[in-house]
Order: sequence, then C-alpha cells, then structure tokens
Amino acid sequence: MLRNYFLIAWRSLWKNKATSAINIFGLMTGITCCLLIGLYIQHETSYDNFQQKGKRVARVIMKYRFASGDFVSGNFTSTKVFPSIHKNFPEVE
Repeated sequence: MLRNYFLIAWRSLWKNKATSAINIFGLMTGITCCLLIGLYIQHETSYDNFQQKGKRVARVIMKYRFASGDFVSGNFTSTKVFPSIHKNFPEVE
C-alpha cells in the first residue's frame, strides 16, 4: 500500500519536472534557513555557559576621553575602576 503512494508521488514529480524542482528548491531553502536561525539562537543563548556563575556576569562598556578630546568606548577596563563601580552599584562584588 505504501509502495503505491510512493509510486504515485514519483510519477507526479516526474511528470511536472519544473514545478517539482521549484517546490523542492523552496523546501530546501526554507529548511536551511530554519536550521541556520536555530543554530544562531542556540549560540547566542549559550554565551557564558562555561562559567560556574555565568548568570552573575555582567558586561561593562566604558567611554574614555583622551587628552585630544576624542572619545573611545569599549568593553575594556582596569582594576582601578572597581571602587567607583562598587560605589555607584553596591550589588557588584
């Protein structure tokens, strides 16, 4: 019984080659996009999972001004910044 269904489907695909090719290409494209989006979401949600206290990690972005008046922002800090951060945000350890 199942063999007959496959045979009918194969004949239909073979008879309408152009339409079948367009449909199969669209299906492949859709599945590929879904898989890539799923992989991207999995990667983004797994960030900092390797750390034991990963839920308590926060990213600090600071803005620095140089003597020339130029501003540079980045995620780099030094240990000398900790006292002012701890004063403004007491929950920081």
